[in-house]
Amino acid sequence: MLSNIDLDWSWIVESFGIIGLLFFAYIWIFKPVEKDRWMYGNKPLVMVAIISAFVCCFALSLCLVGEFFNSDKIVHWRDDDGPEKEAIEHWWAVISQFTDPGNLPSAYGKGRVIAFISAVSGIACLSGLLVSSIVNYLSRRSLKWKQGMIHYNRCFKDYVVIIGCNEQTANIVKLSLKRKDVKYILIQTRQDVEKMRMRLDLDLDKNEEDRLVFYFAERTSREDIEALHLEKAKEIYILGEDVHADNEEDHDVFNISCLENISEYFKHVILKDKKKVHVSLEYQSTFTAFKSTHIYKSLDKNVEFLPFNIHAIWAKKILVDNFAIVPVGKKGEVKVQNYIPIDSYDGIKADDDKTIHLVIVGMNQMGTALGVQTALLAHFPNAHRDKNLRTTITFIDDQAKKEGEYFRGRFATMFDLCRYRVVEIGKDVCGKKEWYDPLNQNGDGRYKHLGENGNFMDIEWEFIQGNVASDEIRKYLVDVAQDKNKITTVAICFNHPQRSIAAALYLPEMVYRRALQILVYQQNSFDLANKVADGEKVWKRYEKLRPFGMIEGSYTEDAFDNSMAKILHFLYANNKIGIRNHGDNQQVTYQYQEIEDISSYEEIDFDFARKINNLWNQQGIVDKLSNIDMVDSIPMKLRSLGTTIDDISDFTSELKKGNNLELMAKAEHTRWLTERVTMNFRPLDNVEAEWLLFTNKDLDEKKRKKEKKFRKEKSRAHLDICSNTTLNEIDPGVHYNDIDVVCYIPQLLKYREWINVMRLADEKSRHSIAGKLLGDFVISKGDGGNHFAFKLIENGDKKFWMMETAVSQQQWESIMGNNPAQDNGTDKGQDDESLKEKKYVGSNLPVINVSKNDIEDFLKVLRKMTGLRFDLPTKEEWEYVARCTAEEITEKTRIEDAFRINKGKEGKKDRKGPWLVDDNKDLQRNSLGVYNMMGNVWEWTKESPEDNPSCYFFCGGSWRFRKLHSDIKGNYWYSFWKPILKSDDIGFRMVWRFDMRNIEADKEREVVDLLDKVATNPIDEQKTMSANDIVKLTGMIPVETGYFLMGTENNDTIGKYKNPLFPENWIDENADEEETPHHFVKINKFYISATPVTQKLWNAVMGIEAKMNPSDNLGDNKPQTNISWDMIKYQFLPKLEELTKLKFRLPTEAEWEYVAKGGHKTKICKELSKIFDNESMTVDEKQLAAYKYLAEEGHKYSMYSGTDDAMDLDLYIHSATAGVKDRMPNELGVYDMSGNIWEWCEDYYQTDFYNDCIEGKGDIAQQGKQDEYRTKGYITDPVCKDESYAAHTFRGGSFRFDAKSCRNTSVNFWIDTDTDDDLGFRLALDSSYESSLNGLIKGKE
Repeated sequence: MLSNIDLDWSWIVESFGIIGLLFFAYIWIFKPVEKDRWMYGNKPLVMVAIISAFVCCFALSLCLVGEFFNSDKIVHWRDDDGPEKEAIEHWWAVISQFTDPGNLPSAYGKGRVIAFISAVSGIACLSGLLVSSIVNYLSRRSLKWKQGMIHYNRCFKDYVVIIGCNEQTANIVKLSLKRKDVKYILIQTRQDVEKMRMRLDLDLDKNEEDRLVFYFAERTSREDIEALHLEKAKEIYILGEDVHADNEEDHDVFNISCLENISEYFKHVILKDKKKVHVSLEYQSTFTAFKSTHIYKSLDKNVEFLPFNIHAIWAKKILVDNFAIVPVGKKGEVKVQNYIPIDSYDGIKADDDKTIHLVIVGMNQMGTALGVQTALLAHFPNAHRDKNLRTTITFIDDQAKKEGEYFRGRFATMFDLCRYRVVEIGKDVCGKKEWYDPLNQNGDGRYKHLGENGNFMDIEWEFIQGNVASDEIRKYLVDVAQDKNKITTVAICFNHPQRSIAAALYLPEMVYRRALQILVYQQNSFDLANKVADGEKVWKRYEKLRPFGMIEGSYTEDAFDNSMAKILHFLYANNKIGIRNHGDNQQVTYQYQEIEDISSYEEIDFDFARKINNLWNQQGIVDKLSNIDMVDSIPMKLRSLGTTIDDISDFTSELKKGNNLELMAKAEHTRWLTERVTMNFRPLDNVEAEWLLFTNKDLDEKKRKKEKKFRKEKSRAHLDICSNTTLNEIDPGVHYNDIDVVCYIPQLLKYREWINVMRLADEKSRHSIAGKLLGDFVISKGDGGNHFAFKLIENGDKKFWMMETAVSQQQWESIMGNNPAQDNGTDKGQDDESLKEKKYVGSNLPVINVSKNDIEDFLKVLRKMTGLRFDLPTKEEWEYVARCTAEEITEKTRIEDAFRINKGKEGKKDRKGPWLVDDNKDLQRNSLGVYNMMGNVWEWTKESPEDNPSCYFFCGGSWRFRKLHSDIKGNYWYSFWKPILKSDDIGFRMVWRFDMRNIEADKEREVVDLLDKVATNPIDEQKTMSANDIVKLTGMIPVETGYFLMGTENNDTIGKYKNPLFPENWIDENADEEETPHHFVKINKFYISATPVTQKLWNAVMGIEAKMNPSDNLGDNKPQTNISWDMIKYQFLPKLEELTKLKFRLPTEAEWEYVAKGGHKTKICKELSKIFDNESMTVDEKQLAAYKYLAEEGHKYSMYSGTDDAMDLDLYIHSATAGVKDRMPNELGVYDMSGNIWEWCEDYYQTDFYNDCIEGKGDIAQQGKQDEYRTKGYITDPVCKDESYAAHTFRGGSFRFDAKSCRNTSVNFWIDTDTDDDLGFRLALDSSYESSLNGLIKGKE
C-alpha cells in the first residue's frame, strides 16, 4: 500500500494536522491551567479560533490517513450510464465525505473505513445539534472558570497557595513568582472571583496574571481545604479576605480556624519537608496572644507556623530598619522610604539627659503596634544612671479612656509594673495630672516588693482623651516638642488616609521645627504625603513629614532576615553566654572580659551554617520571636555607644569606658523583662518573693533552678523579672547573660553574613528570592566556570572584598525594578539624538545616571534582601585596588587599549559610550582579579573631602574624559560633587567587608576557596553519617550477666502465691497488679544504649532534616518521641541495620528493669549470682538464701533508676521532654530511665505473664521453658511473644506523669500504632555482635 503513495506537498500540509492534534492533546492533558485560560480568559473570538483550529487539524489528520487509501475508493464518482470520471485527489475525497455524509454510498472496498470515519466526524463537528451542545458546554465551563469553580489536580503542581484575597495579595503574588520553583499561584477566596481577578490585574503584569488560578471556596471548610491538595504546594499564605468584606468581622478567628484545618489535613499526608504556613493576623491582640502562648504546639509537625502582623512589621520598618521598600510607578519598581531613628542618628548615650517621647494620634491597630514595638526597643543606658529618664509613649484619641482600658487589659502585667496616667481634656490639665504608680510603697499592689517608686521600668504611658485639633492638645504638643531633653516623634495613625494627612498638615509649626519627624499613616499610596513633603523647596516646612503603613509590598518574609537571632540562639545553646563563662563568682561585677571569637571553636564552613540552622529549627515560634526581639535592639545599642552597624570598630573600646558596660547590661535586662511581660509572664508576687528570698534563701543551685522552671511553666511567674538591684540576689549570676549579650554584638554582626553566604550552598535556598538575588551578585560566570564575584583584598591589616566589575544595569534592575540608564537626557550635556538611540542601555553595561543617594537606597534594599552588608568603597580602598591595575599596565599602547578613554580631537566629544562591565577583562584585570576600574565610568565612593563633608568622591575617569583622568599616578583621577549628581558616565562598584581579622591565616585560604566552591556547586545539606558515627551516637554500653528480682508486691498480692519469704520492707503500696508477682530473673550479657534514642540519631538514620522530626519538643539532644512501636520495628531498626550491619532491637521488659535497677553493678546482683550459681544448693535453699539476704537492712533496689528521691526526676518542672543526660545516671551509667519519657519494650502485653514465668504456663510453655523456674529457681531472659493482645509494653514514666508511674517496676502498654509526645525508646544489642560493635566504635567499617 505504501508503495502507491507519492510524497508531495499535500503530505506536508496534512502532517500539520497530526502535529496540531498532538499539540492540542498535550495542552489538554499536561497544561489544563493554560488550556482553560486560553479558552475562557480571552475574548469569545479567541475561543472560536481555537475550536476552528482544532476542527481544521482534525480534518487534515483524516486527509493524512486517506493517503493510505485510493481516493476513488473513498468517493467513486461516475454517471449512471456514463464512463467513470477521473479520480479526484485523496484529500478532496476525504473532505467530501467529511462535509457531506450523503457521499457515503459512493465509497467501496477499503475506502469505506475512512469514508465512514470522515462522515461520522463531519456529523460530530458540523451538525447544528452537536455544535450547539458544544457551545453550551463551553459557555457553562467558561462561567465556572470565571467563578473559580473549576478545580485542578492532574498535572497541577509547583504552586503557592494564597487563602483569601485582600490588599496584601498582589504583593504575595509578586513575592512568590520570583521563586524559581513556582509556576502558579492558587488563590482561594469566597469573594467574587471575577472582581478579584480584575482587581489584581491592575497590580500585576501580563506574565503574573497568566499564572493565577482562582478557587471559589470558604477557608473554614475542611472540604475546601482538601481541594487545594496542599501537599503539592510550595508554600501557603493565609491572608483572609478584606476586613471590610461581608462576614469578615472575625478575620483572625477565621484565619486560625483555617490554620487548624490545614494542620488536620497534613496529619493524613506524607511530606518530605515541612510546609511553611504564613498566617496574617490583623489585630495586635491576636498576634500577641500567639507570642505569649503555646497554641502553635497543637499544630501538626508538618506545619511550620509563621504568624505575621502587618502593623507590627511596619513598626519594625520605622524603629529597627529605619527605612521601608515600597512599590512605586511601573509594575515591579520599588523605592526606599527613609525614616530617622527614633533616638536620632546620634543615639542616647549613658551620659545624656535626653529621653524619647513618642506621641501617637489614633489608637487603631497601627498606633497600638507602634507603641508596643517602641516599648520593646526603647531602653537606654542613661535610664539606669538617672531613673527619671524614661521613654514616654503618649496616645491621643477621642476614645483614649475606653481604648486605654482595653489596651491595659491586654498587657495587664506590664501595667502592673510601670506608671501611667489617663488625661481627659476638659477635666484634667494636659501634662499636669499625677502619674499612677502601681509599685508605690504606699499602695497595695501585687508586686509592690519590686518597689523603686515607679522606677522599676524605664517606660511610662500616657492616654489623652481629646481631639488633636483642640487648643489644649496643640499646646501640649508644642510643649513636648520644645523640651530640649526630649527627642519627639509624632505619629498620625487615623485609618482614613486623608484624615491623617489633614491632621498632620495642621500640626503647630513649632512641632515641625522641633520634632524629630512626623509620621503619617497612609495605607494605599505615599505619593500625596511625599509630594507635600517635597513641595516646599524653600520654606521646607513639611520636610519632616514621612508616610508609612502602605499595605502593598509590606510583607517580605525571607529566611535571611533572622541570621543574627540564629547565632544568638547558637551561643546560648553552646553555653557561650552567661555565668558559665565567668566562674562561680556570686558578687555582681560588670567588668569587661574578652570573649572567644566563634572561629576559635567552630570551623567556618557549611557545617557551621547547617548547625546553626538546625538549632534554630528546633525552637518554637515563641522562643524564635524572643531572640529576634533582642537583635532588633542592636541598632539602638550601637548608637548608644557612638557606633553603627556599618562601622563597629570602636564598639569594644567604647564599651570599656567608664561604667558603659554596666549601664548597657542593665538596659538589656530591662528590655528583656519588658519583652517577657508583653508575653504575659509576670514577676514573683509579694508572697512568692518573700518565700524565695527569706524562707528559702539558702536553696542550693539545683533546687533553685527547679523552682525557677516550676514557676515559669506552671504559673508564668519568672524569677528574673526583677530589678537589676535584686537580680543577683534572686537568681545569682544571671546578670552575666545581659553582659555577654552586649559583648557578643560584634560577632552577631560578623557571622550573620557568613551564615547568609553559606545559604547559597543549599540548593533549596537558590529557589528563594534572596537566594536568586544573592546568586546574581556573588556568582560570576566566567570562561573558567562560576566563581565568587568578590575578591579578597589585603591592604596591610585591612581586609575587604571588592566586586570584580562595576554594578551592571541588569543587577540594578533586579533589585530596584527600573533601569536609570533609560533616563538619558537628565544630563544637560547629552544631545537629543543619543537619547533617542539609548545607545548606553544594555543589561551588561555599567549602570549609569545614579546619584550617591540612589545608590544608598539600592544598597539598603540589597542588604535587606540578602542579609549581606554590601557597601561603597572608601576612596582609600578604591585607590589601593586601582593602583595595582596601573602598576601592571605600563606600556602606552596598552593603556590606550585598556582604558575606554576619549580619543576624540580637542573640542570634540566621542560619544561611543561605556564598555560592557566584563568586556575588557583580559587587558584590565590585575593580579587582584578586579578590572575596568579606570576609564570606563566614574565610580562613586562613600568618602567625603575633609573640607567639604556634604560632597562625595568619585574616581577613575570615564569614556567621556581624556587619558589624564584615567592616570592614577596623576592628580585628576578623582573628583567630588554633591550626592544628588547624576550622569551617564558615573556608576559604582561594591565592596563587602566581611571581617576576617580573627580568622587564622591557614584557614583564610579555606574561606576563599569555600566561597568559590559555593558559587560553583551547591552542597547537599543532607550529610550522610558513616556507620562509625551512627554507632557512636547509639552510645551502647555493656550489661554483664546477672540475677535480679523482677516485679514487686502490694498488700493485696503478697499472699496470693503463698510466699511468706518476700521481705516486708519491699512491699510497695503503689504497685499495680501488672507489676506482680515478683520473680527471680537471670539476664545474659547484652548491650543497651546509655540514653533514649535522640532526635539526632533518628534524623541520621531516617535521612530527614531536623525540622521534619515528628517530635514535639525539637532538639538534637532531646529524646525521640511521637513514634509508634511499628515505626521502630519496621522502619527505624531495618534502616539502622542496613547502615551498621548490626541487628539492633528493643530491650525486653526484663532487660529494661534489670538495667533500671542497676544491673550487675549492684550488691544485690553480685550476692544473687553467688547464690544461684552455687550448684551445691537445692532450688529451695537458693530461694531461701536469696530472700534472707534481701530482708536484711539496706539490701533493696532504689525506687527510681539511680535514686529514691522523686525530686531528682524533675517532675512537675518540665512541660516537655528534657535533654538526655540532664539528670544523673544510675549505677551502670545509664541515663533517663525514670521520668523523662516512657520507653517501648520488645514484649507483647499479657496480664498473667509474670505468673506464667513462675508456673511455666502460657507463652513461657510455648517457648519450652515450662520447667525452668521450678528446677532452677529463676527464669532466663523472659520475653512475652504472645500476640493475642495486640499491644506492647513501655516502661519508665514521663514528665506528664506522677512519681508513681516512674518507679522501676511500673508497667504501661498500648497498641502498636500509638504515638505520643512522651513516648520513645532505647536500643539493645545481643552480645554476639560485640566484636563488630567494638570495631565500629574504634573506626573500622
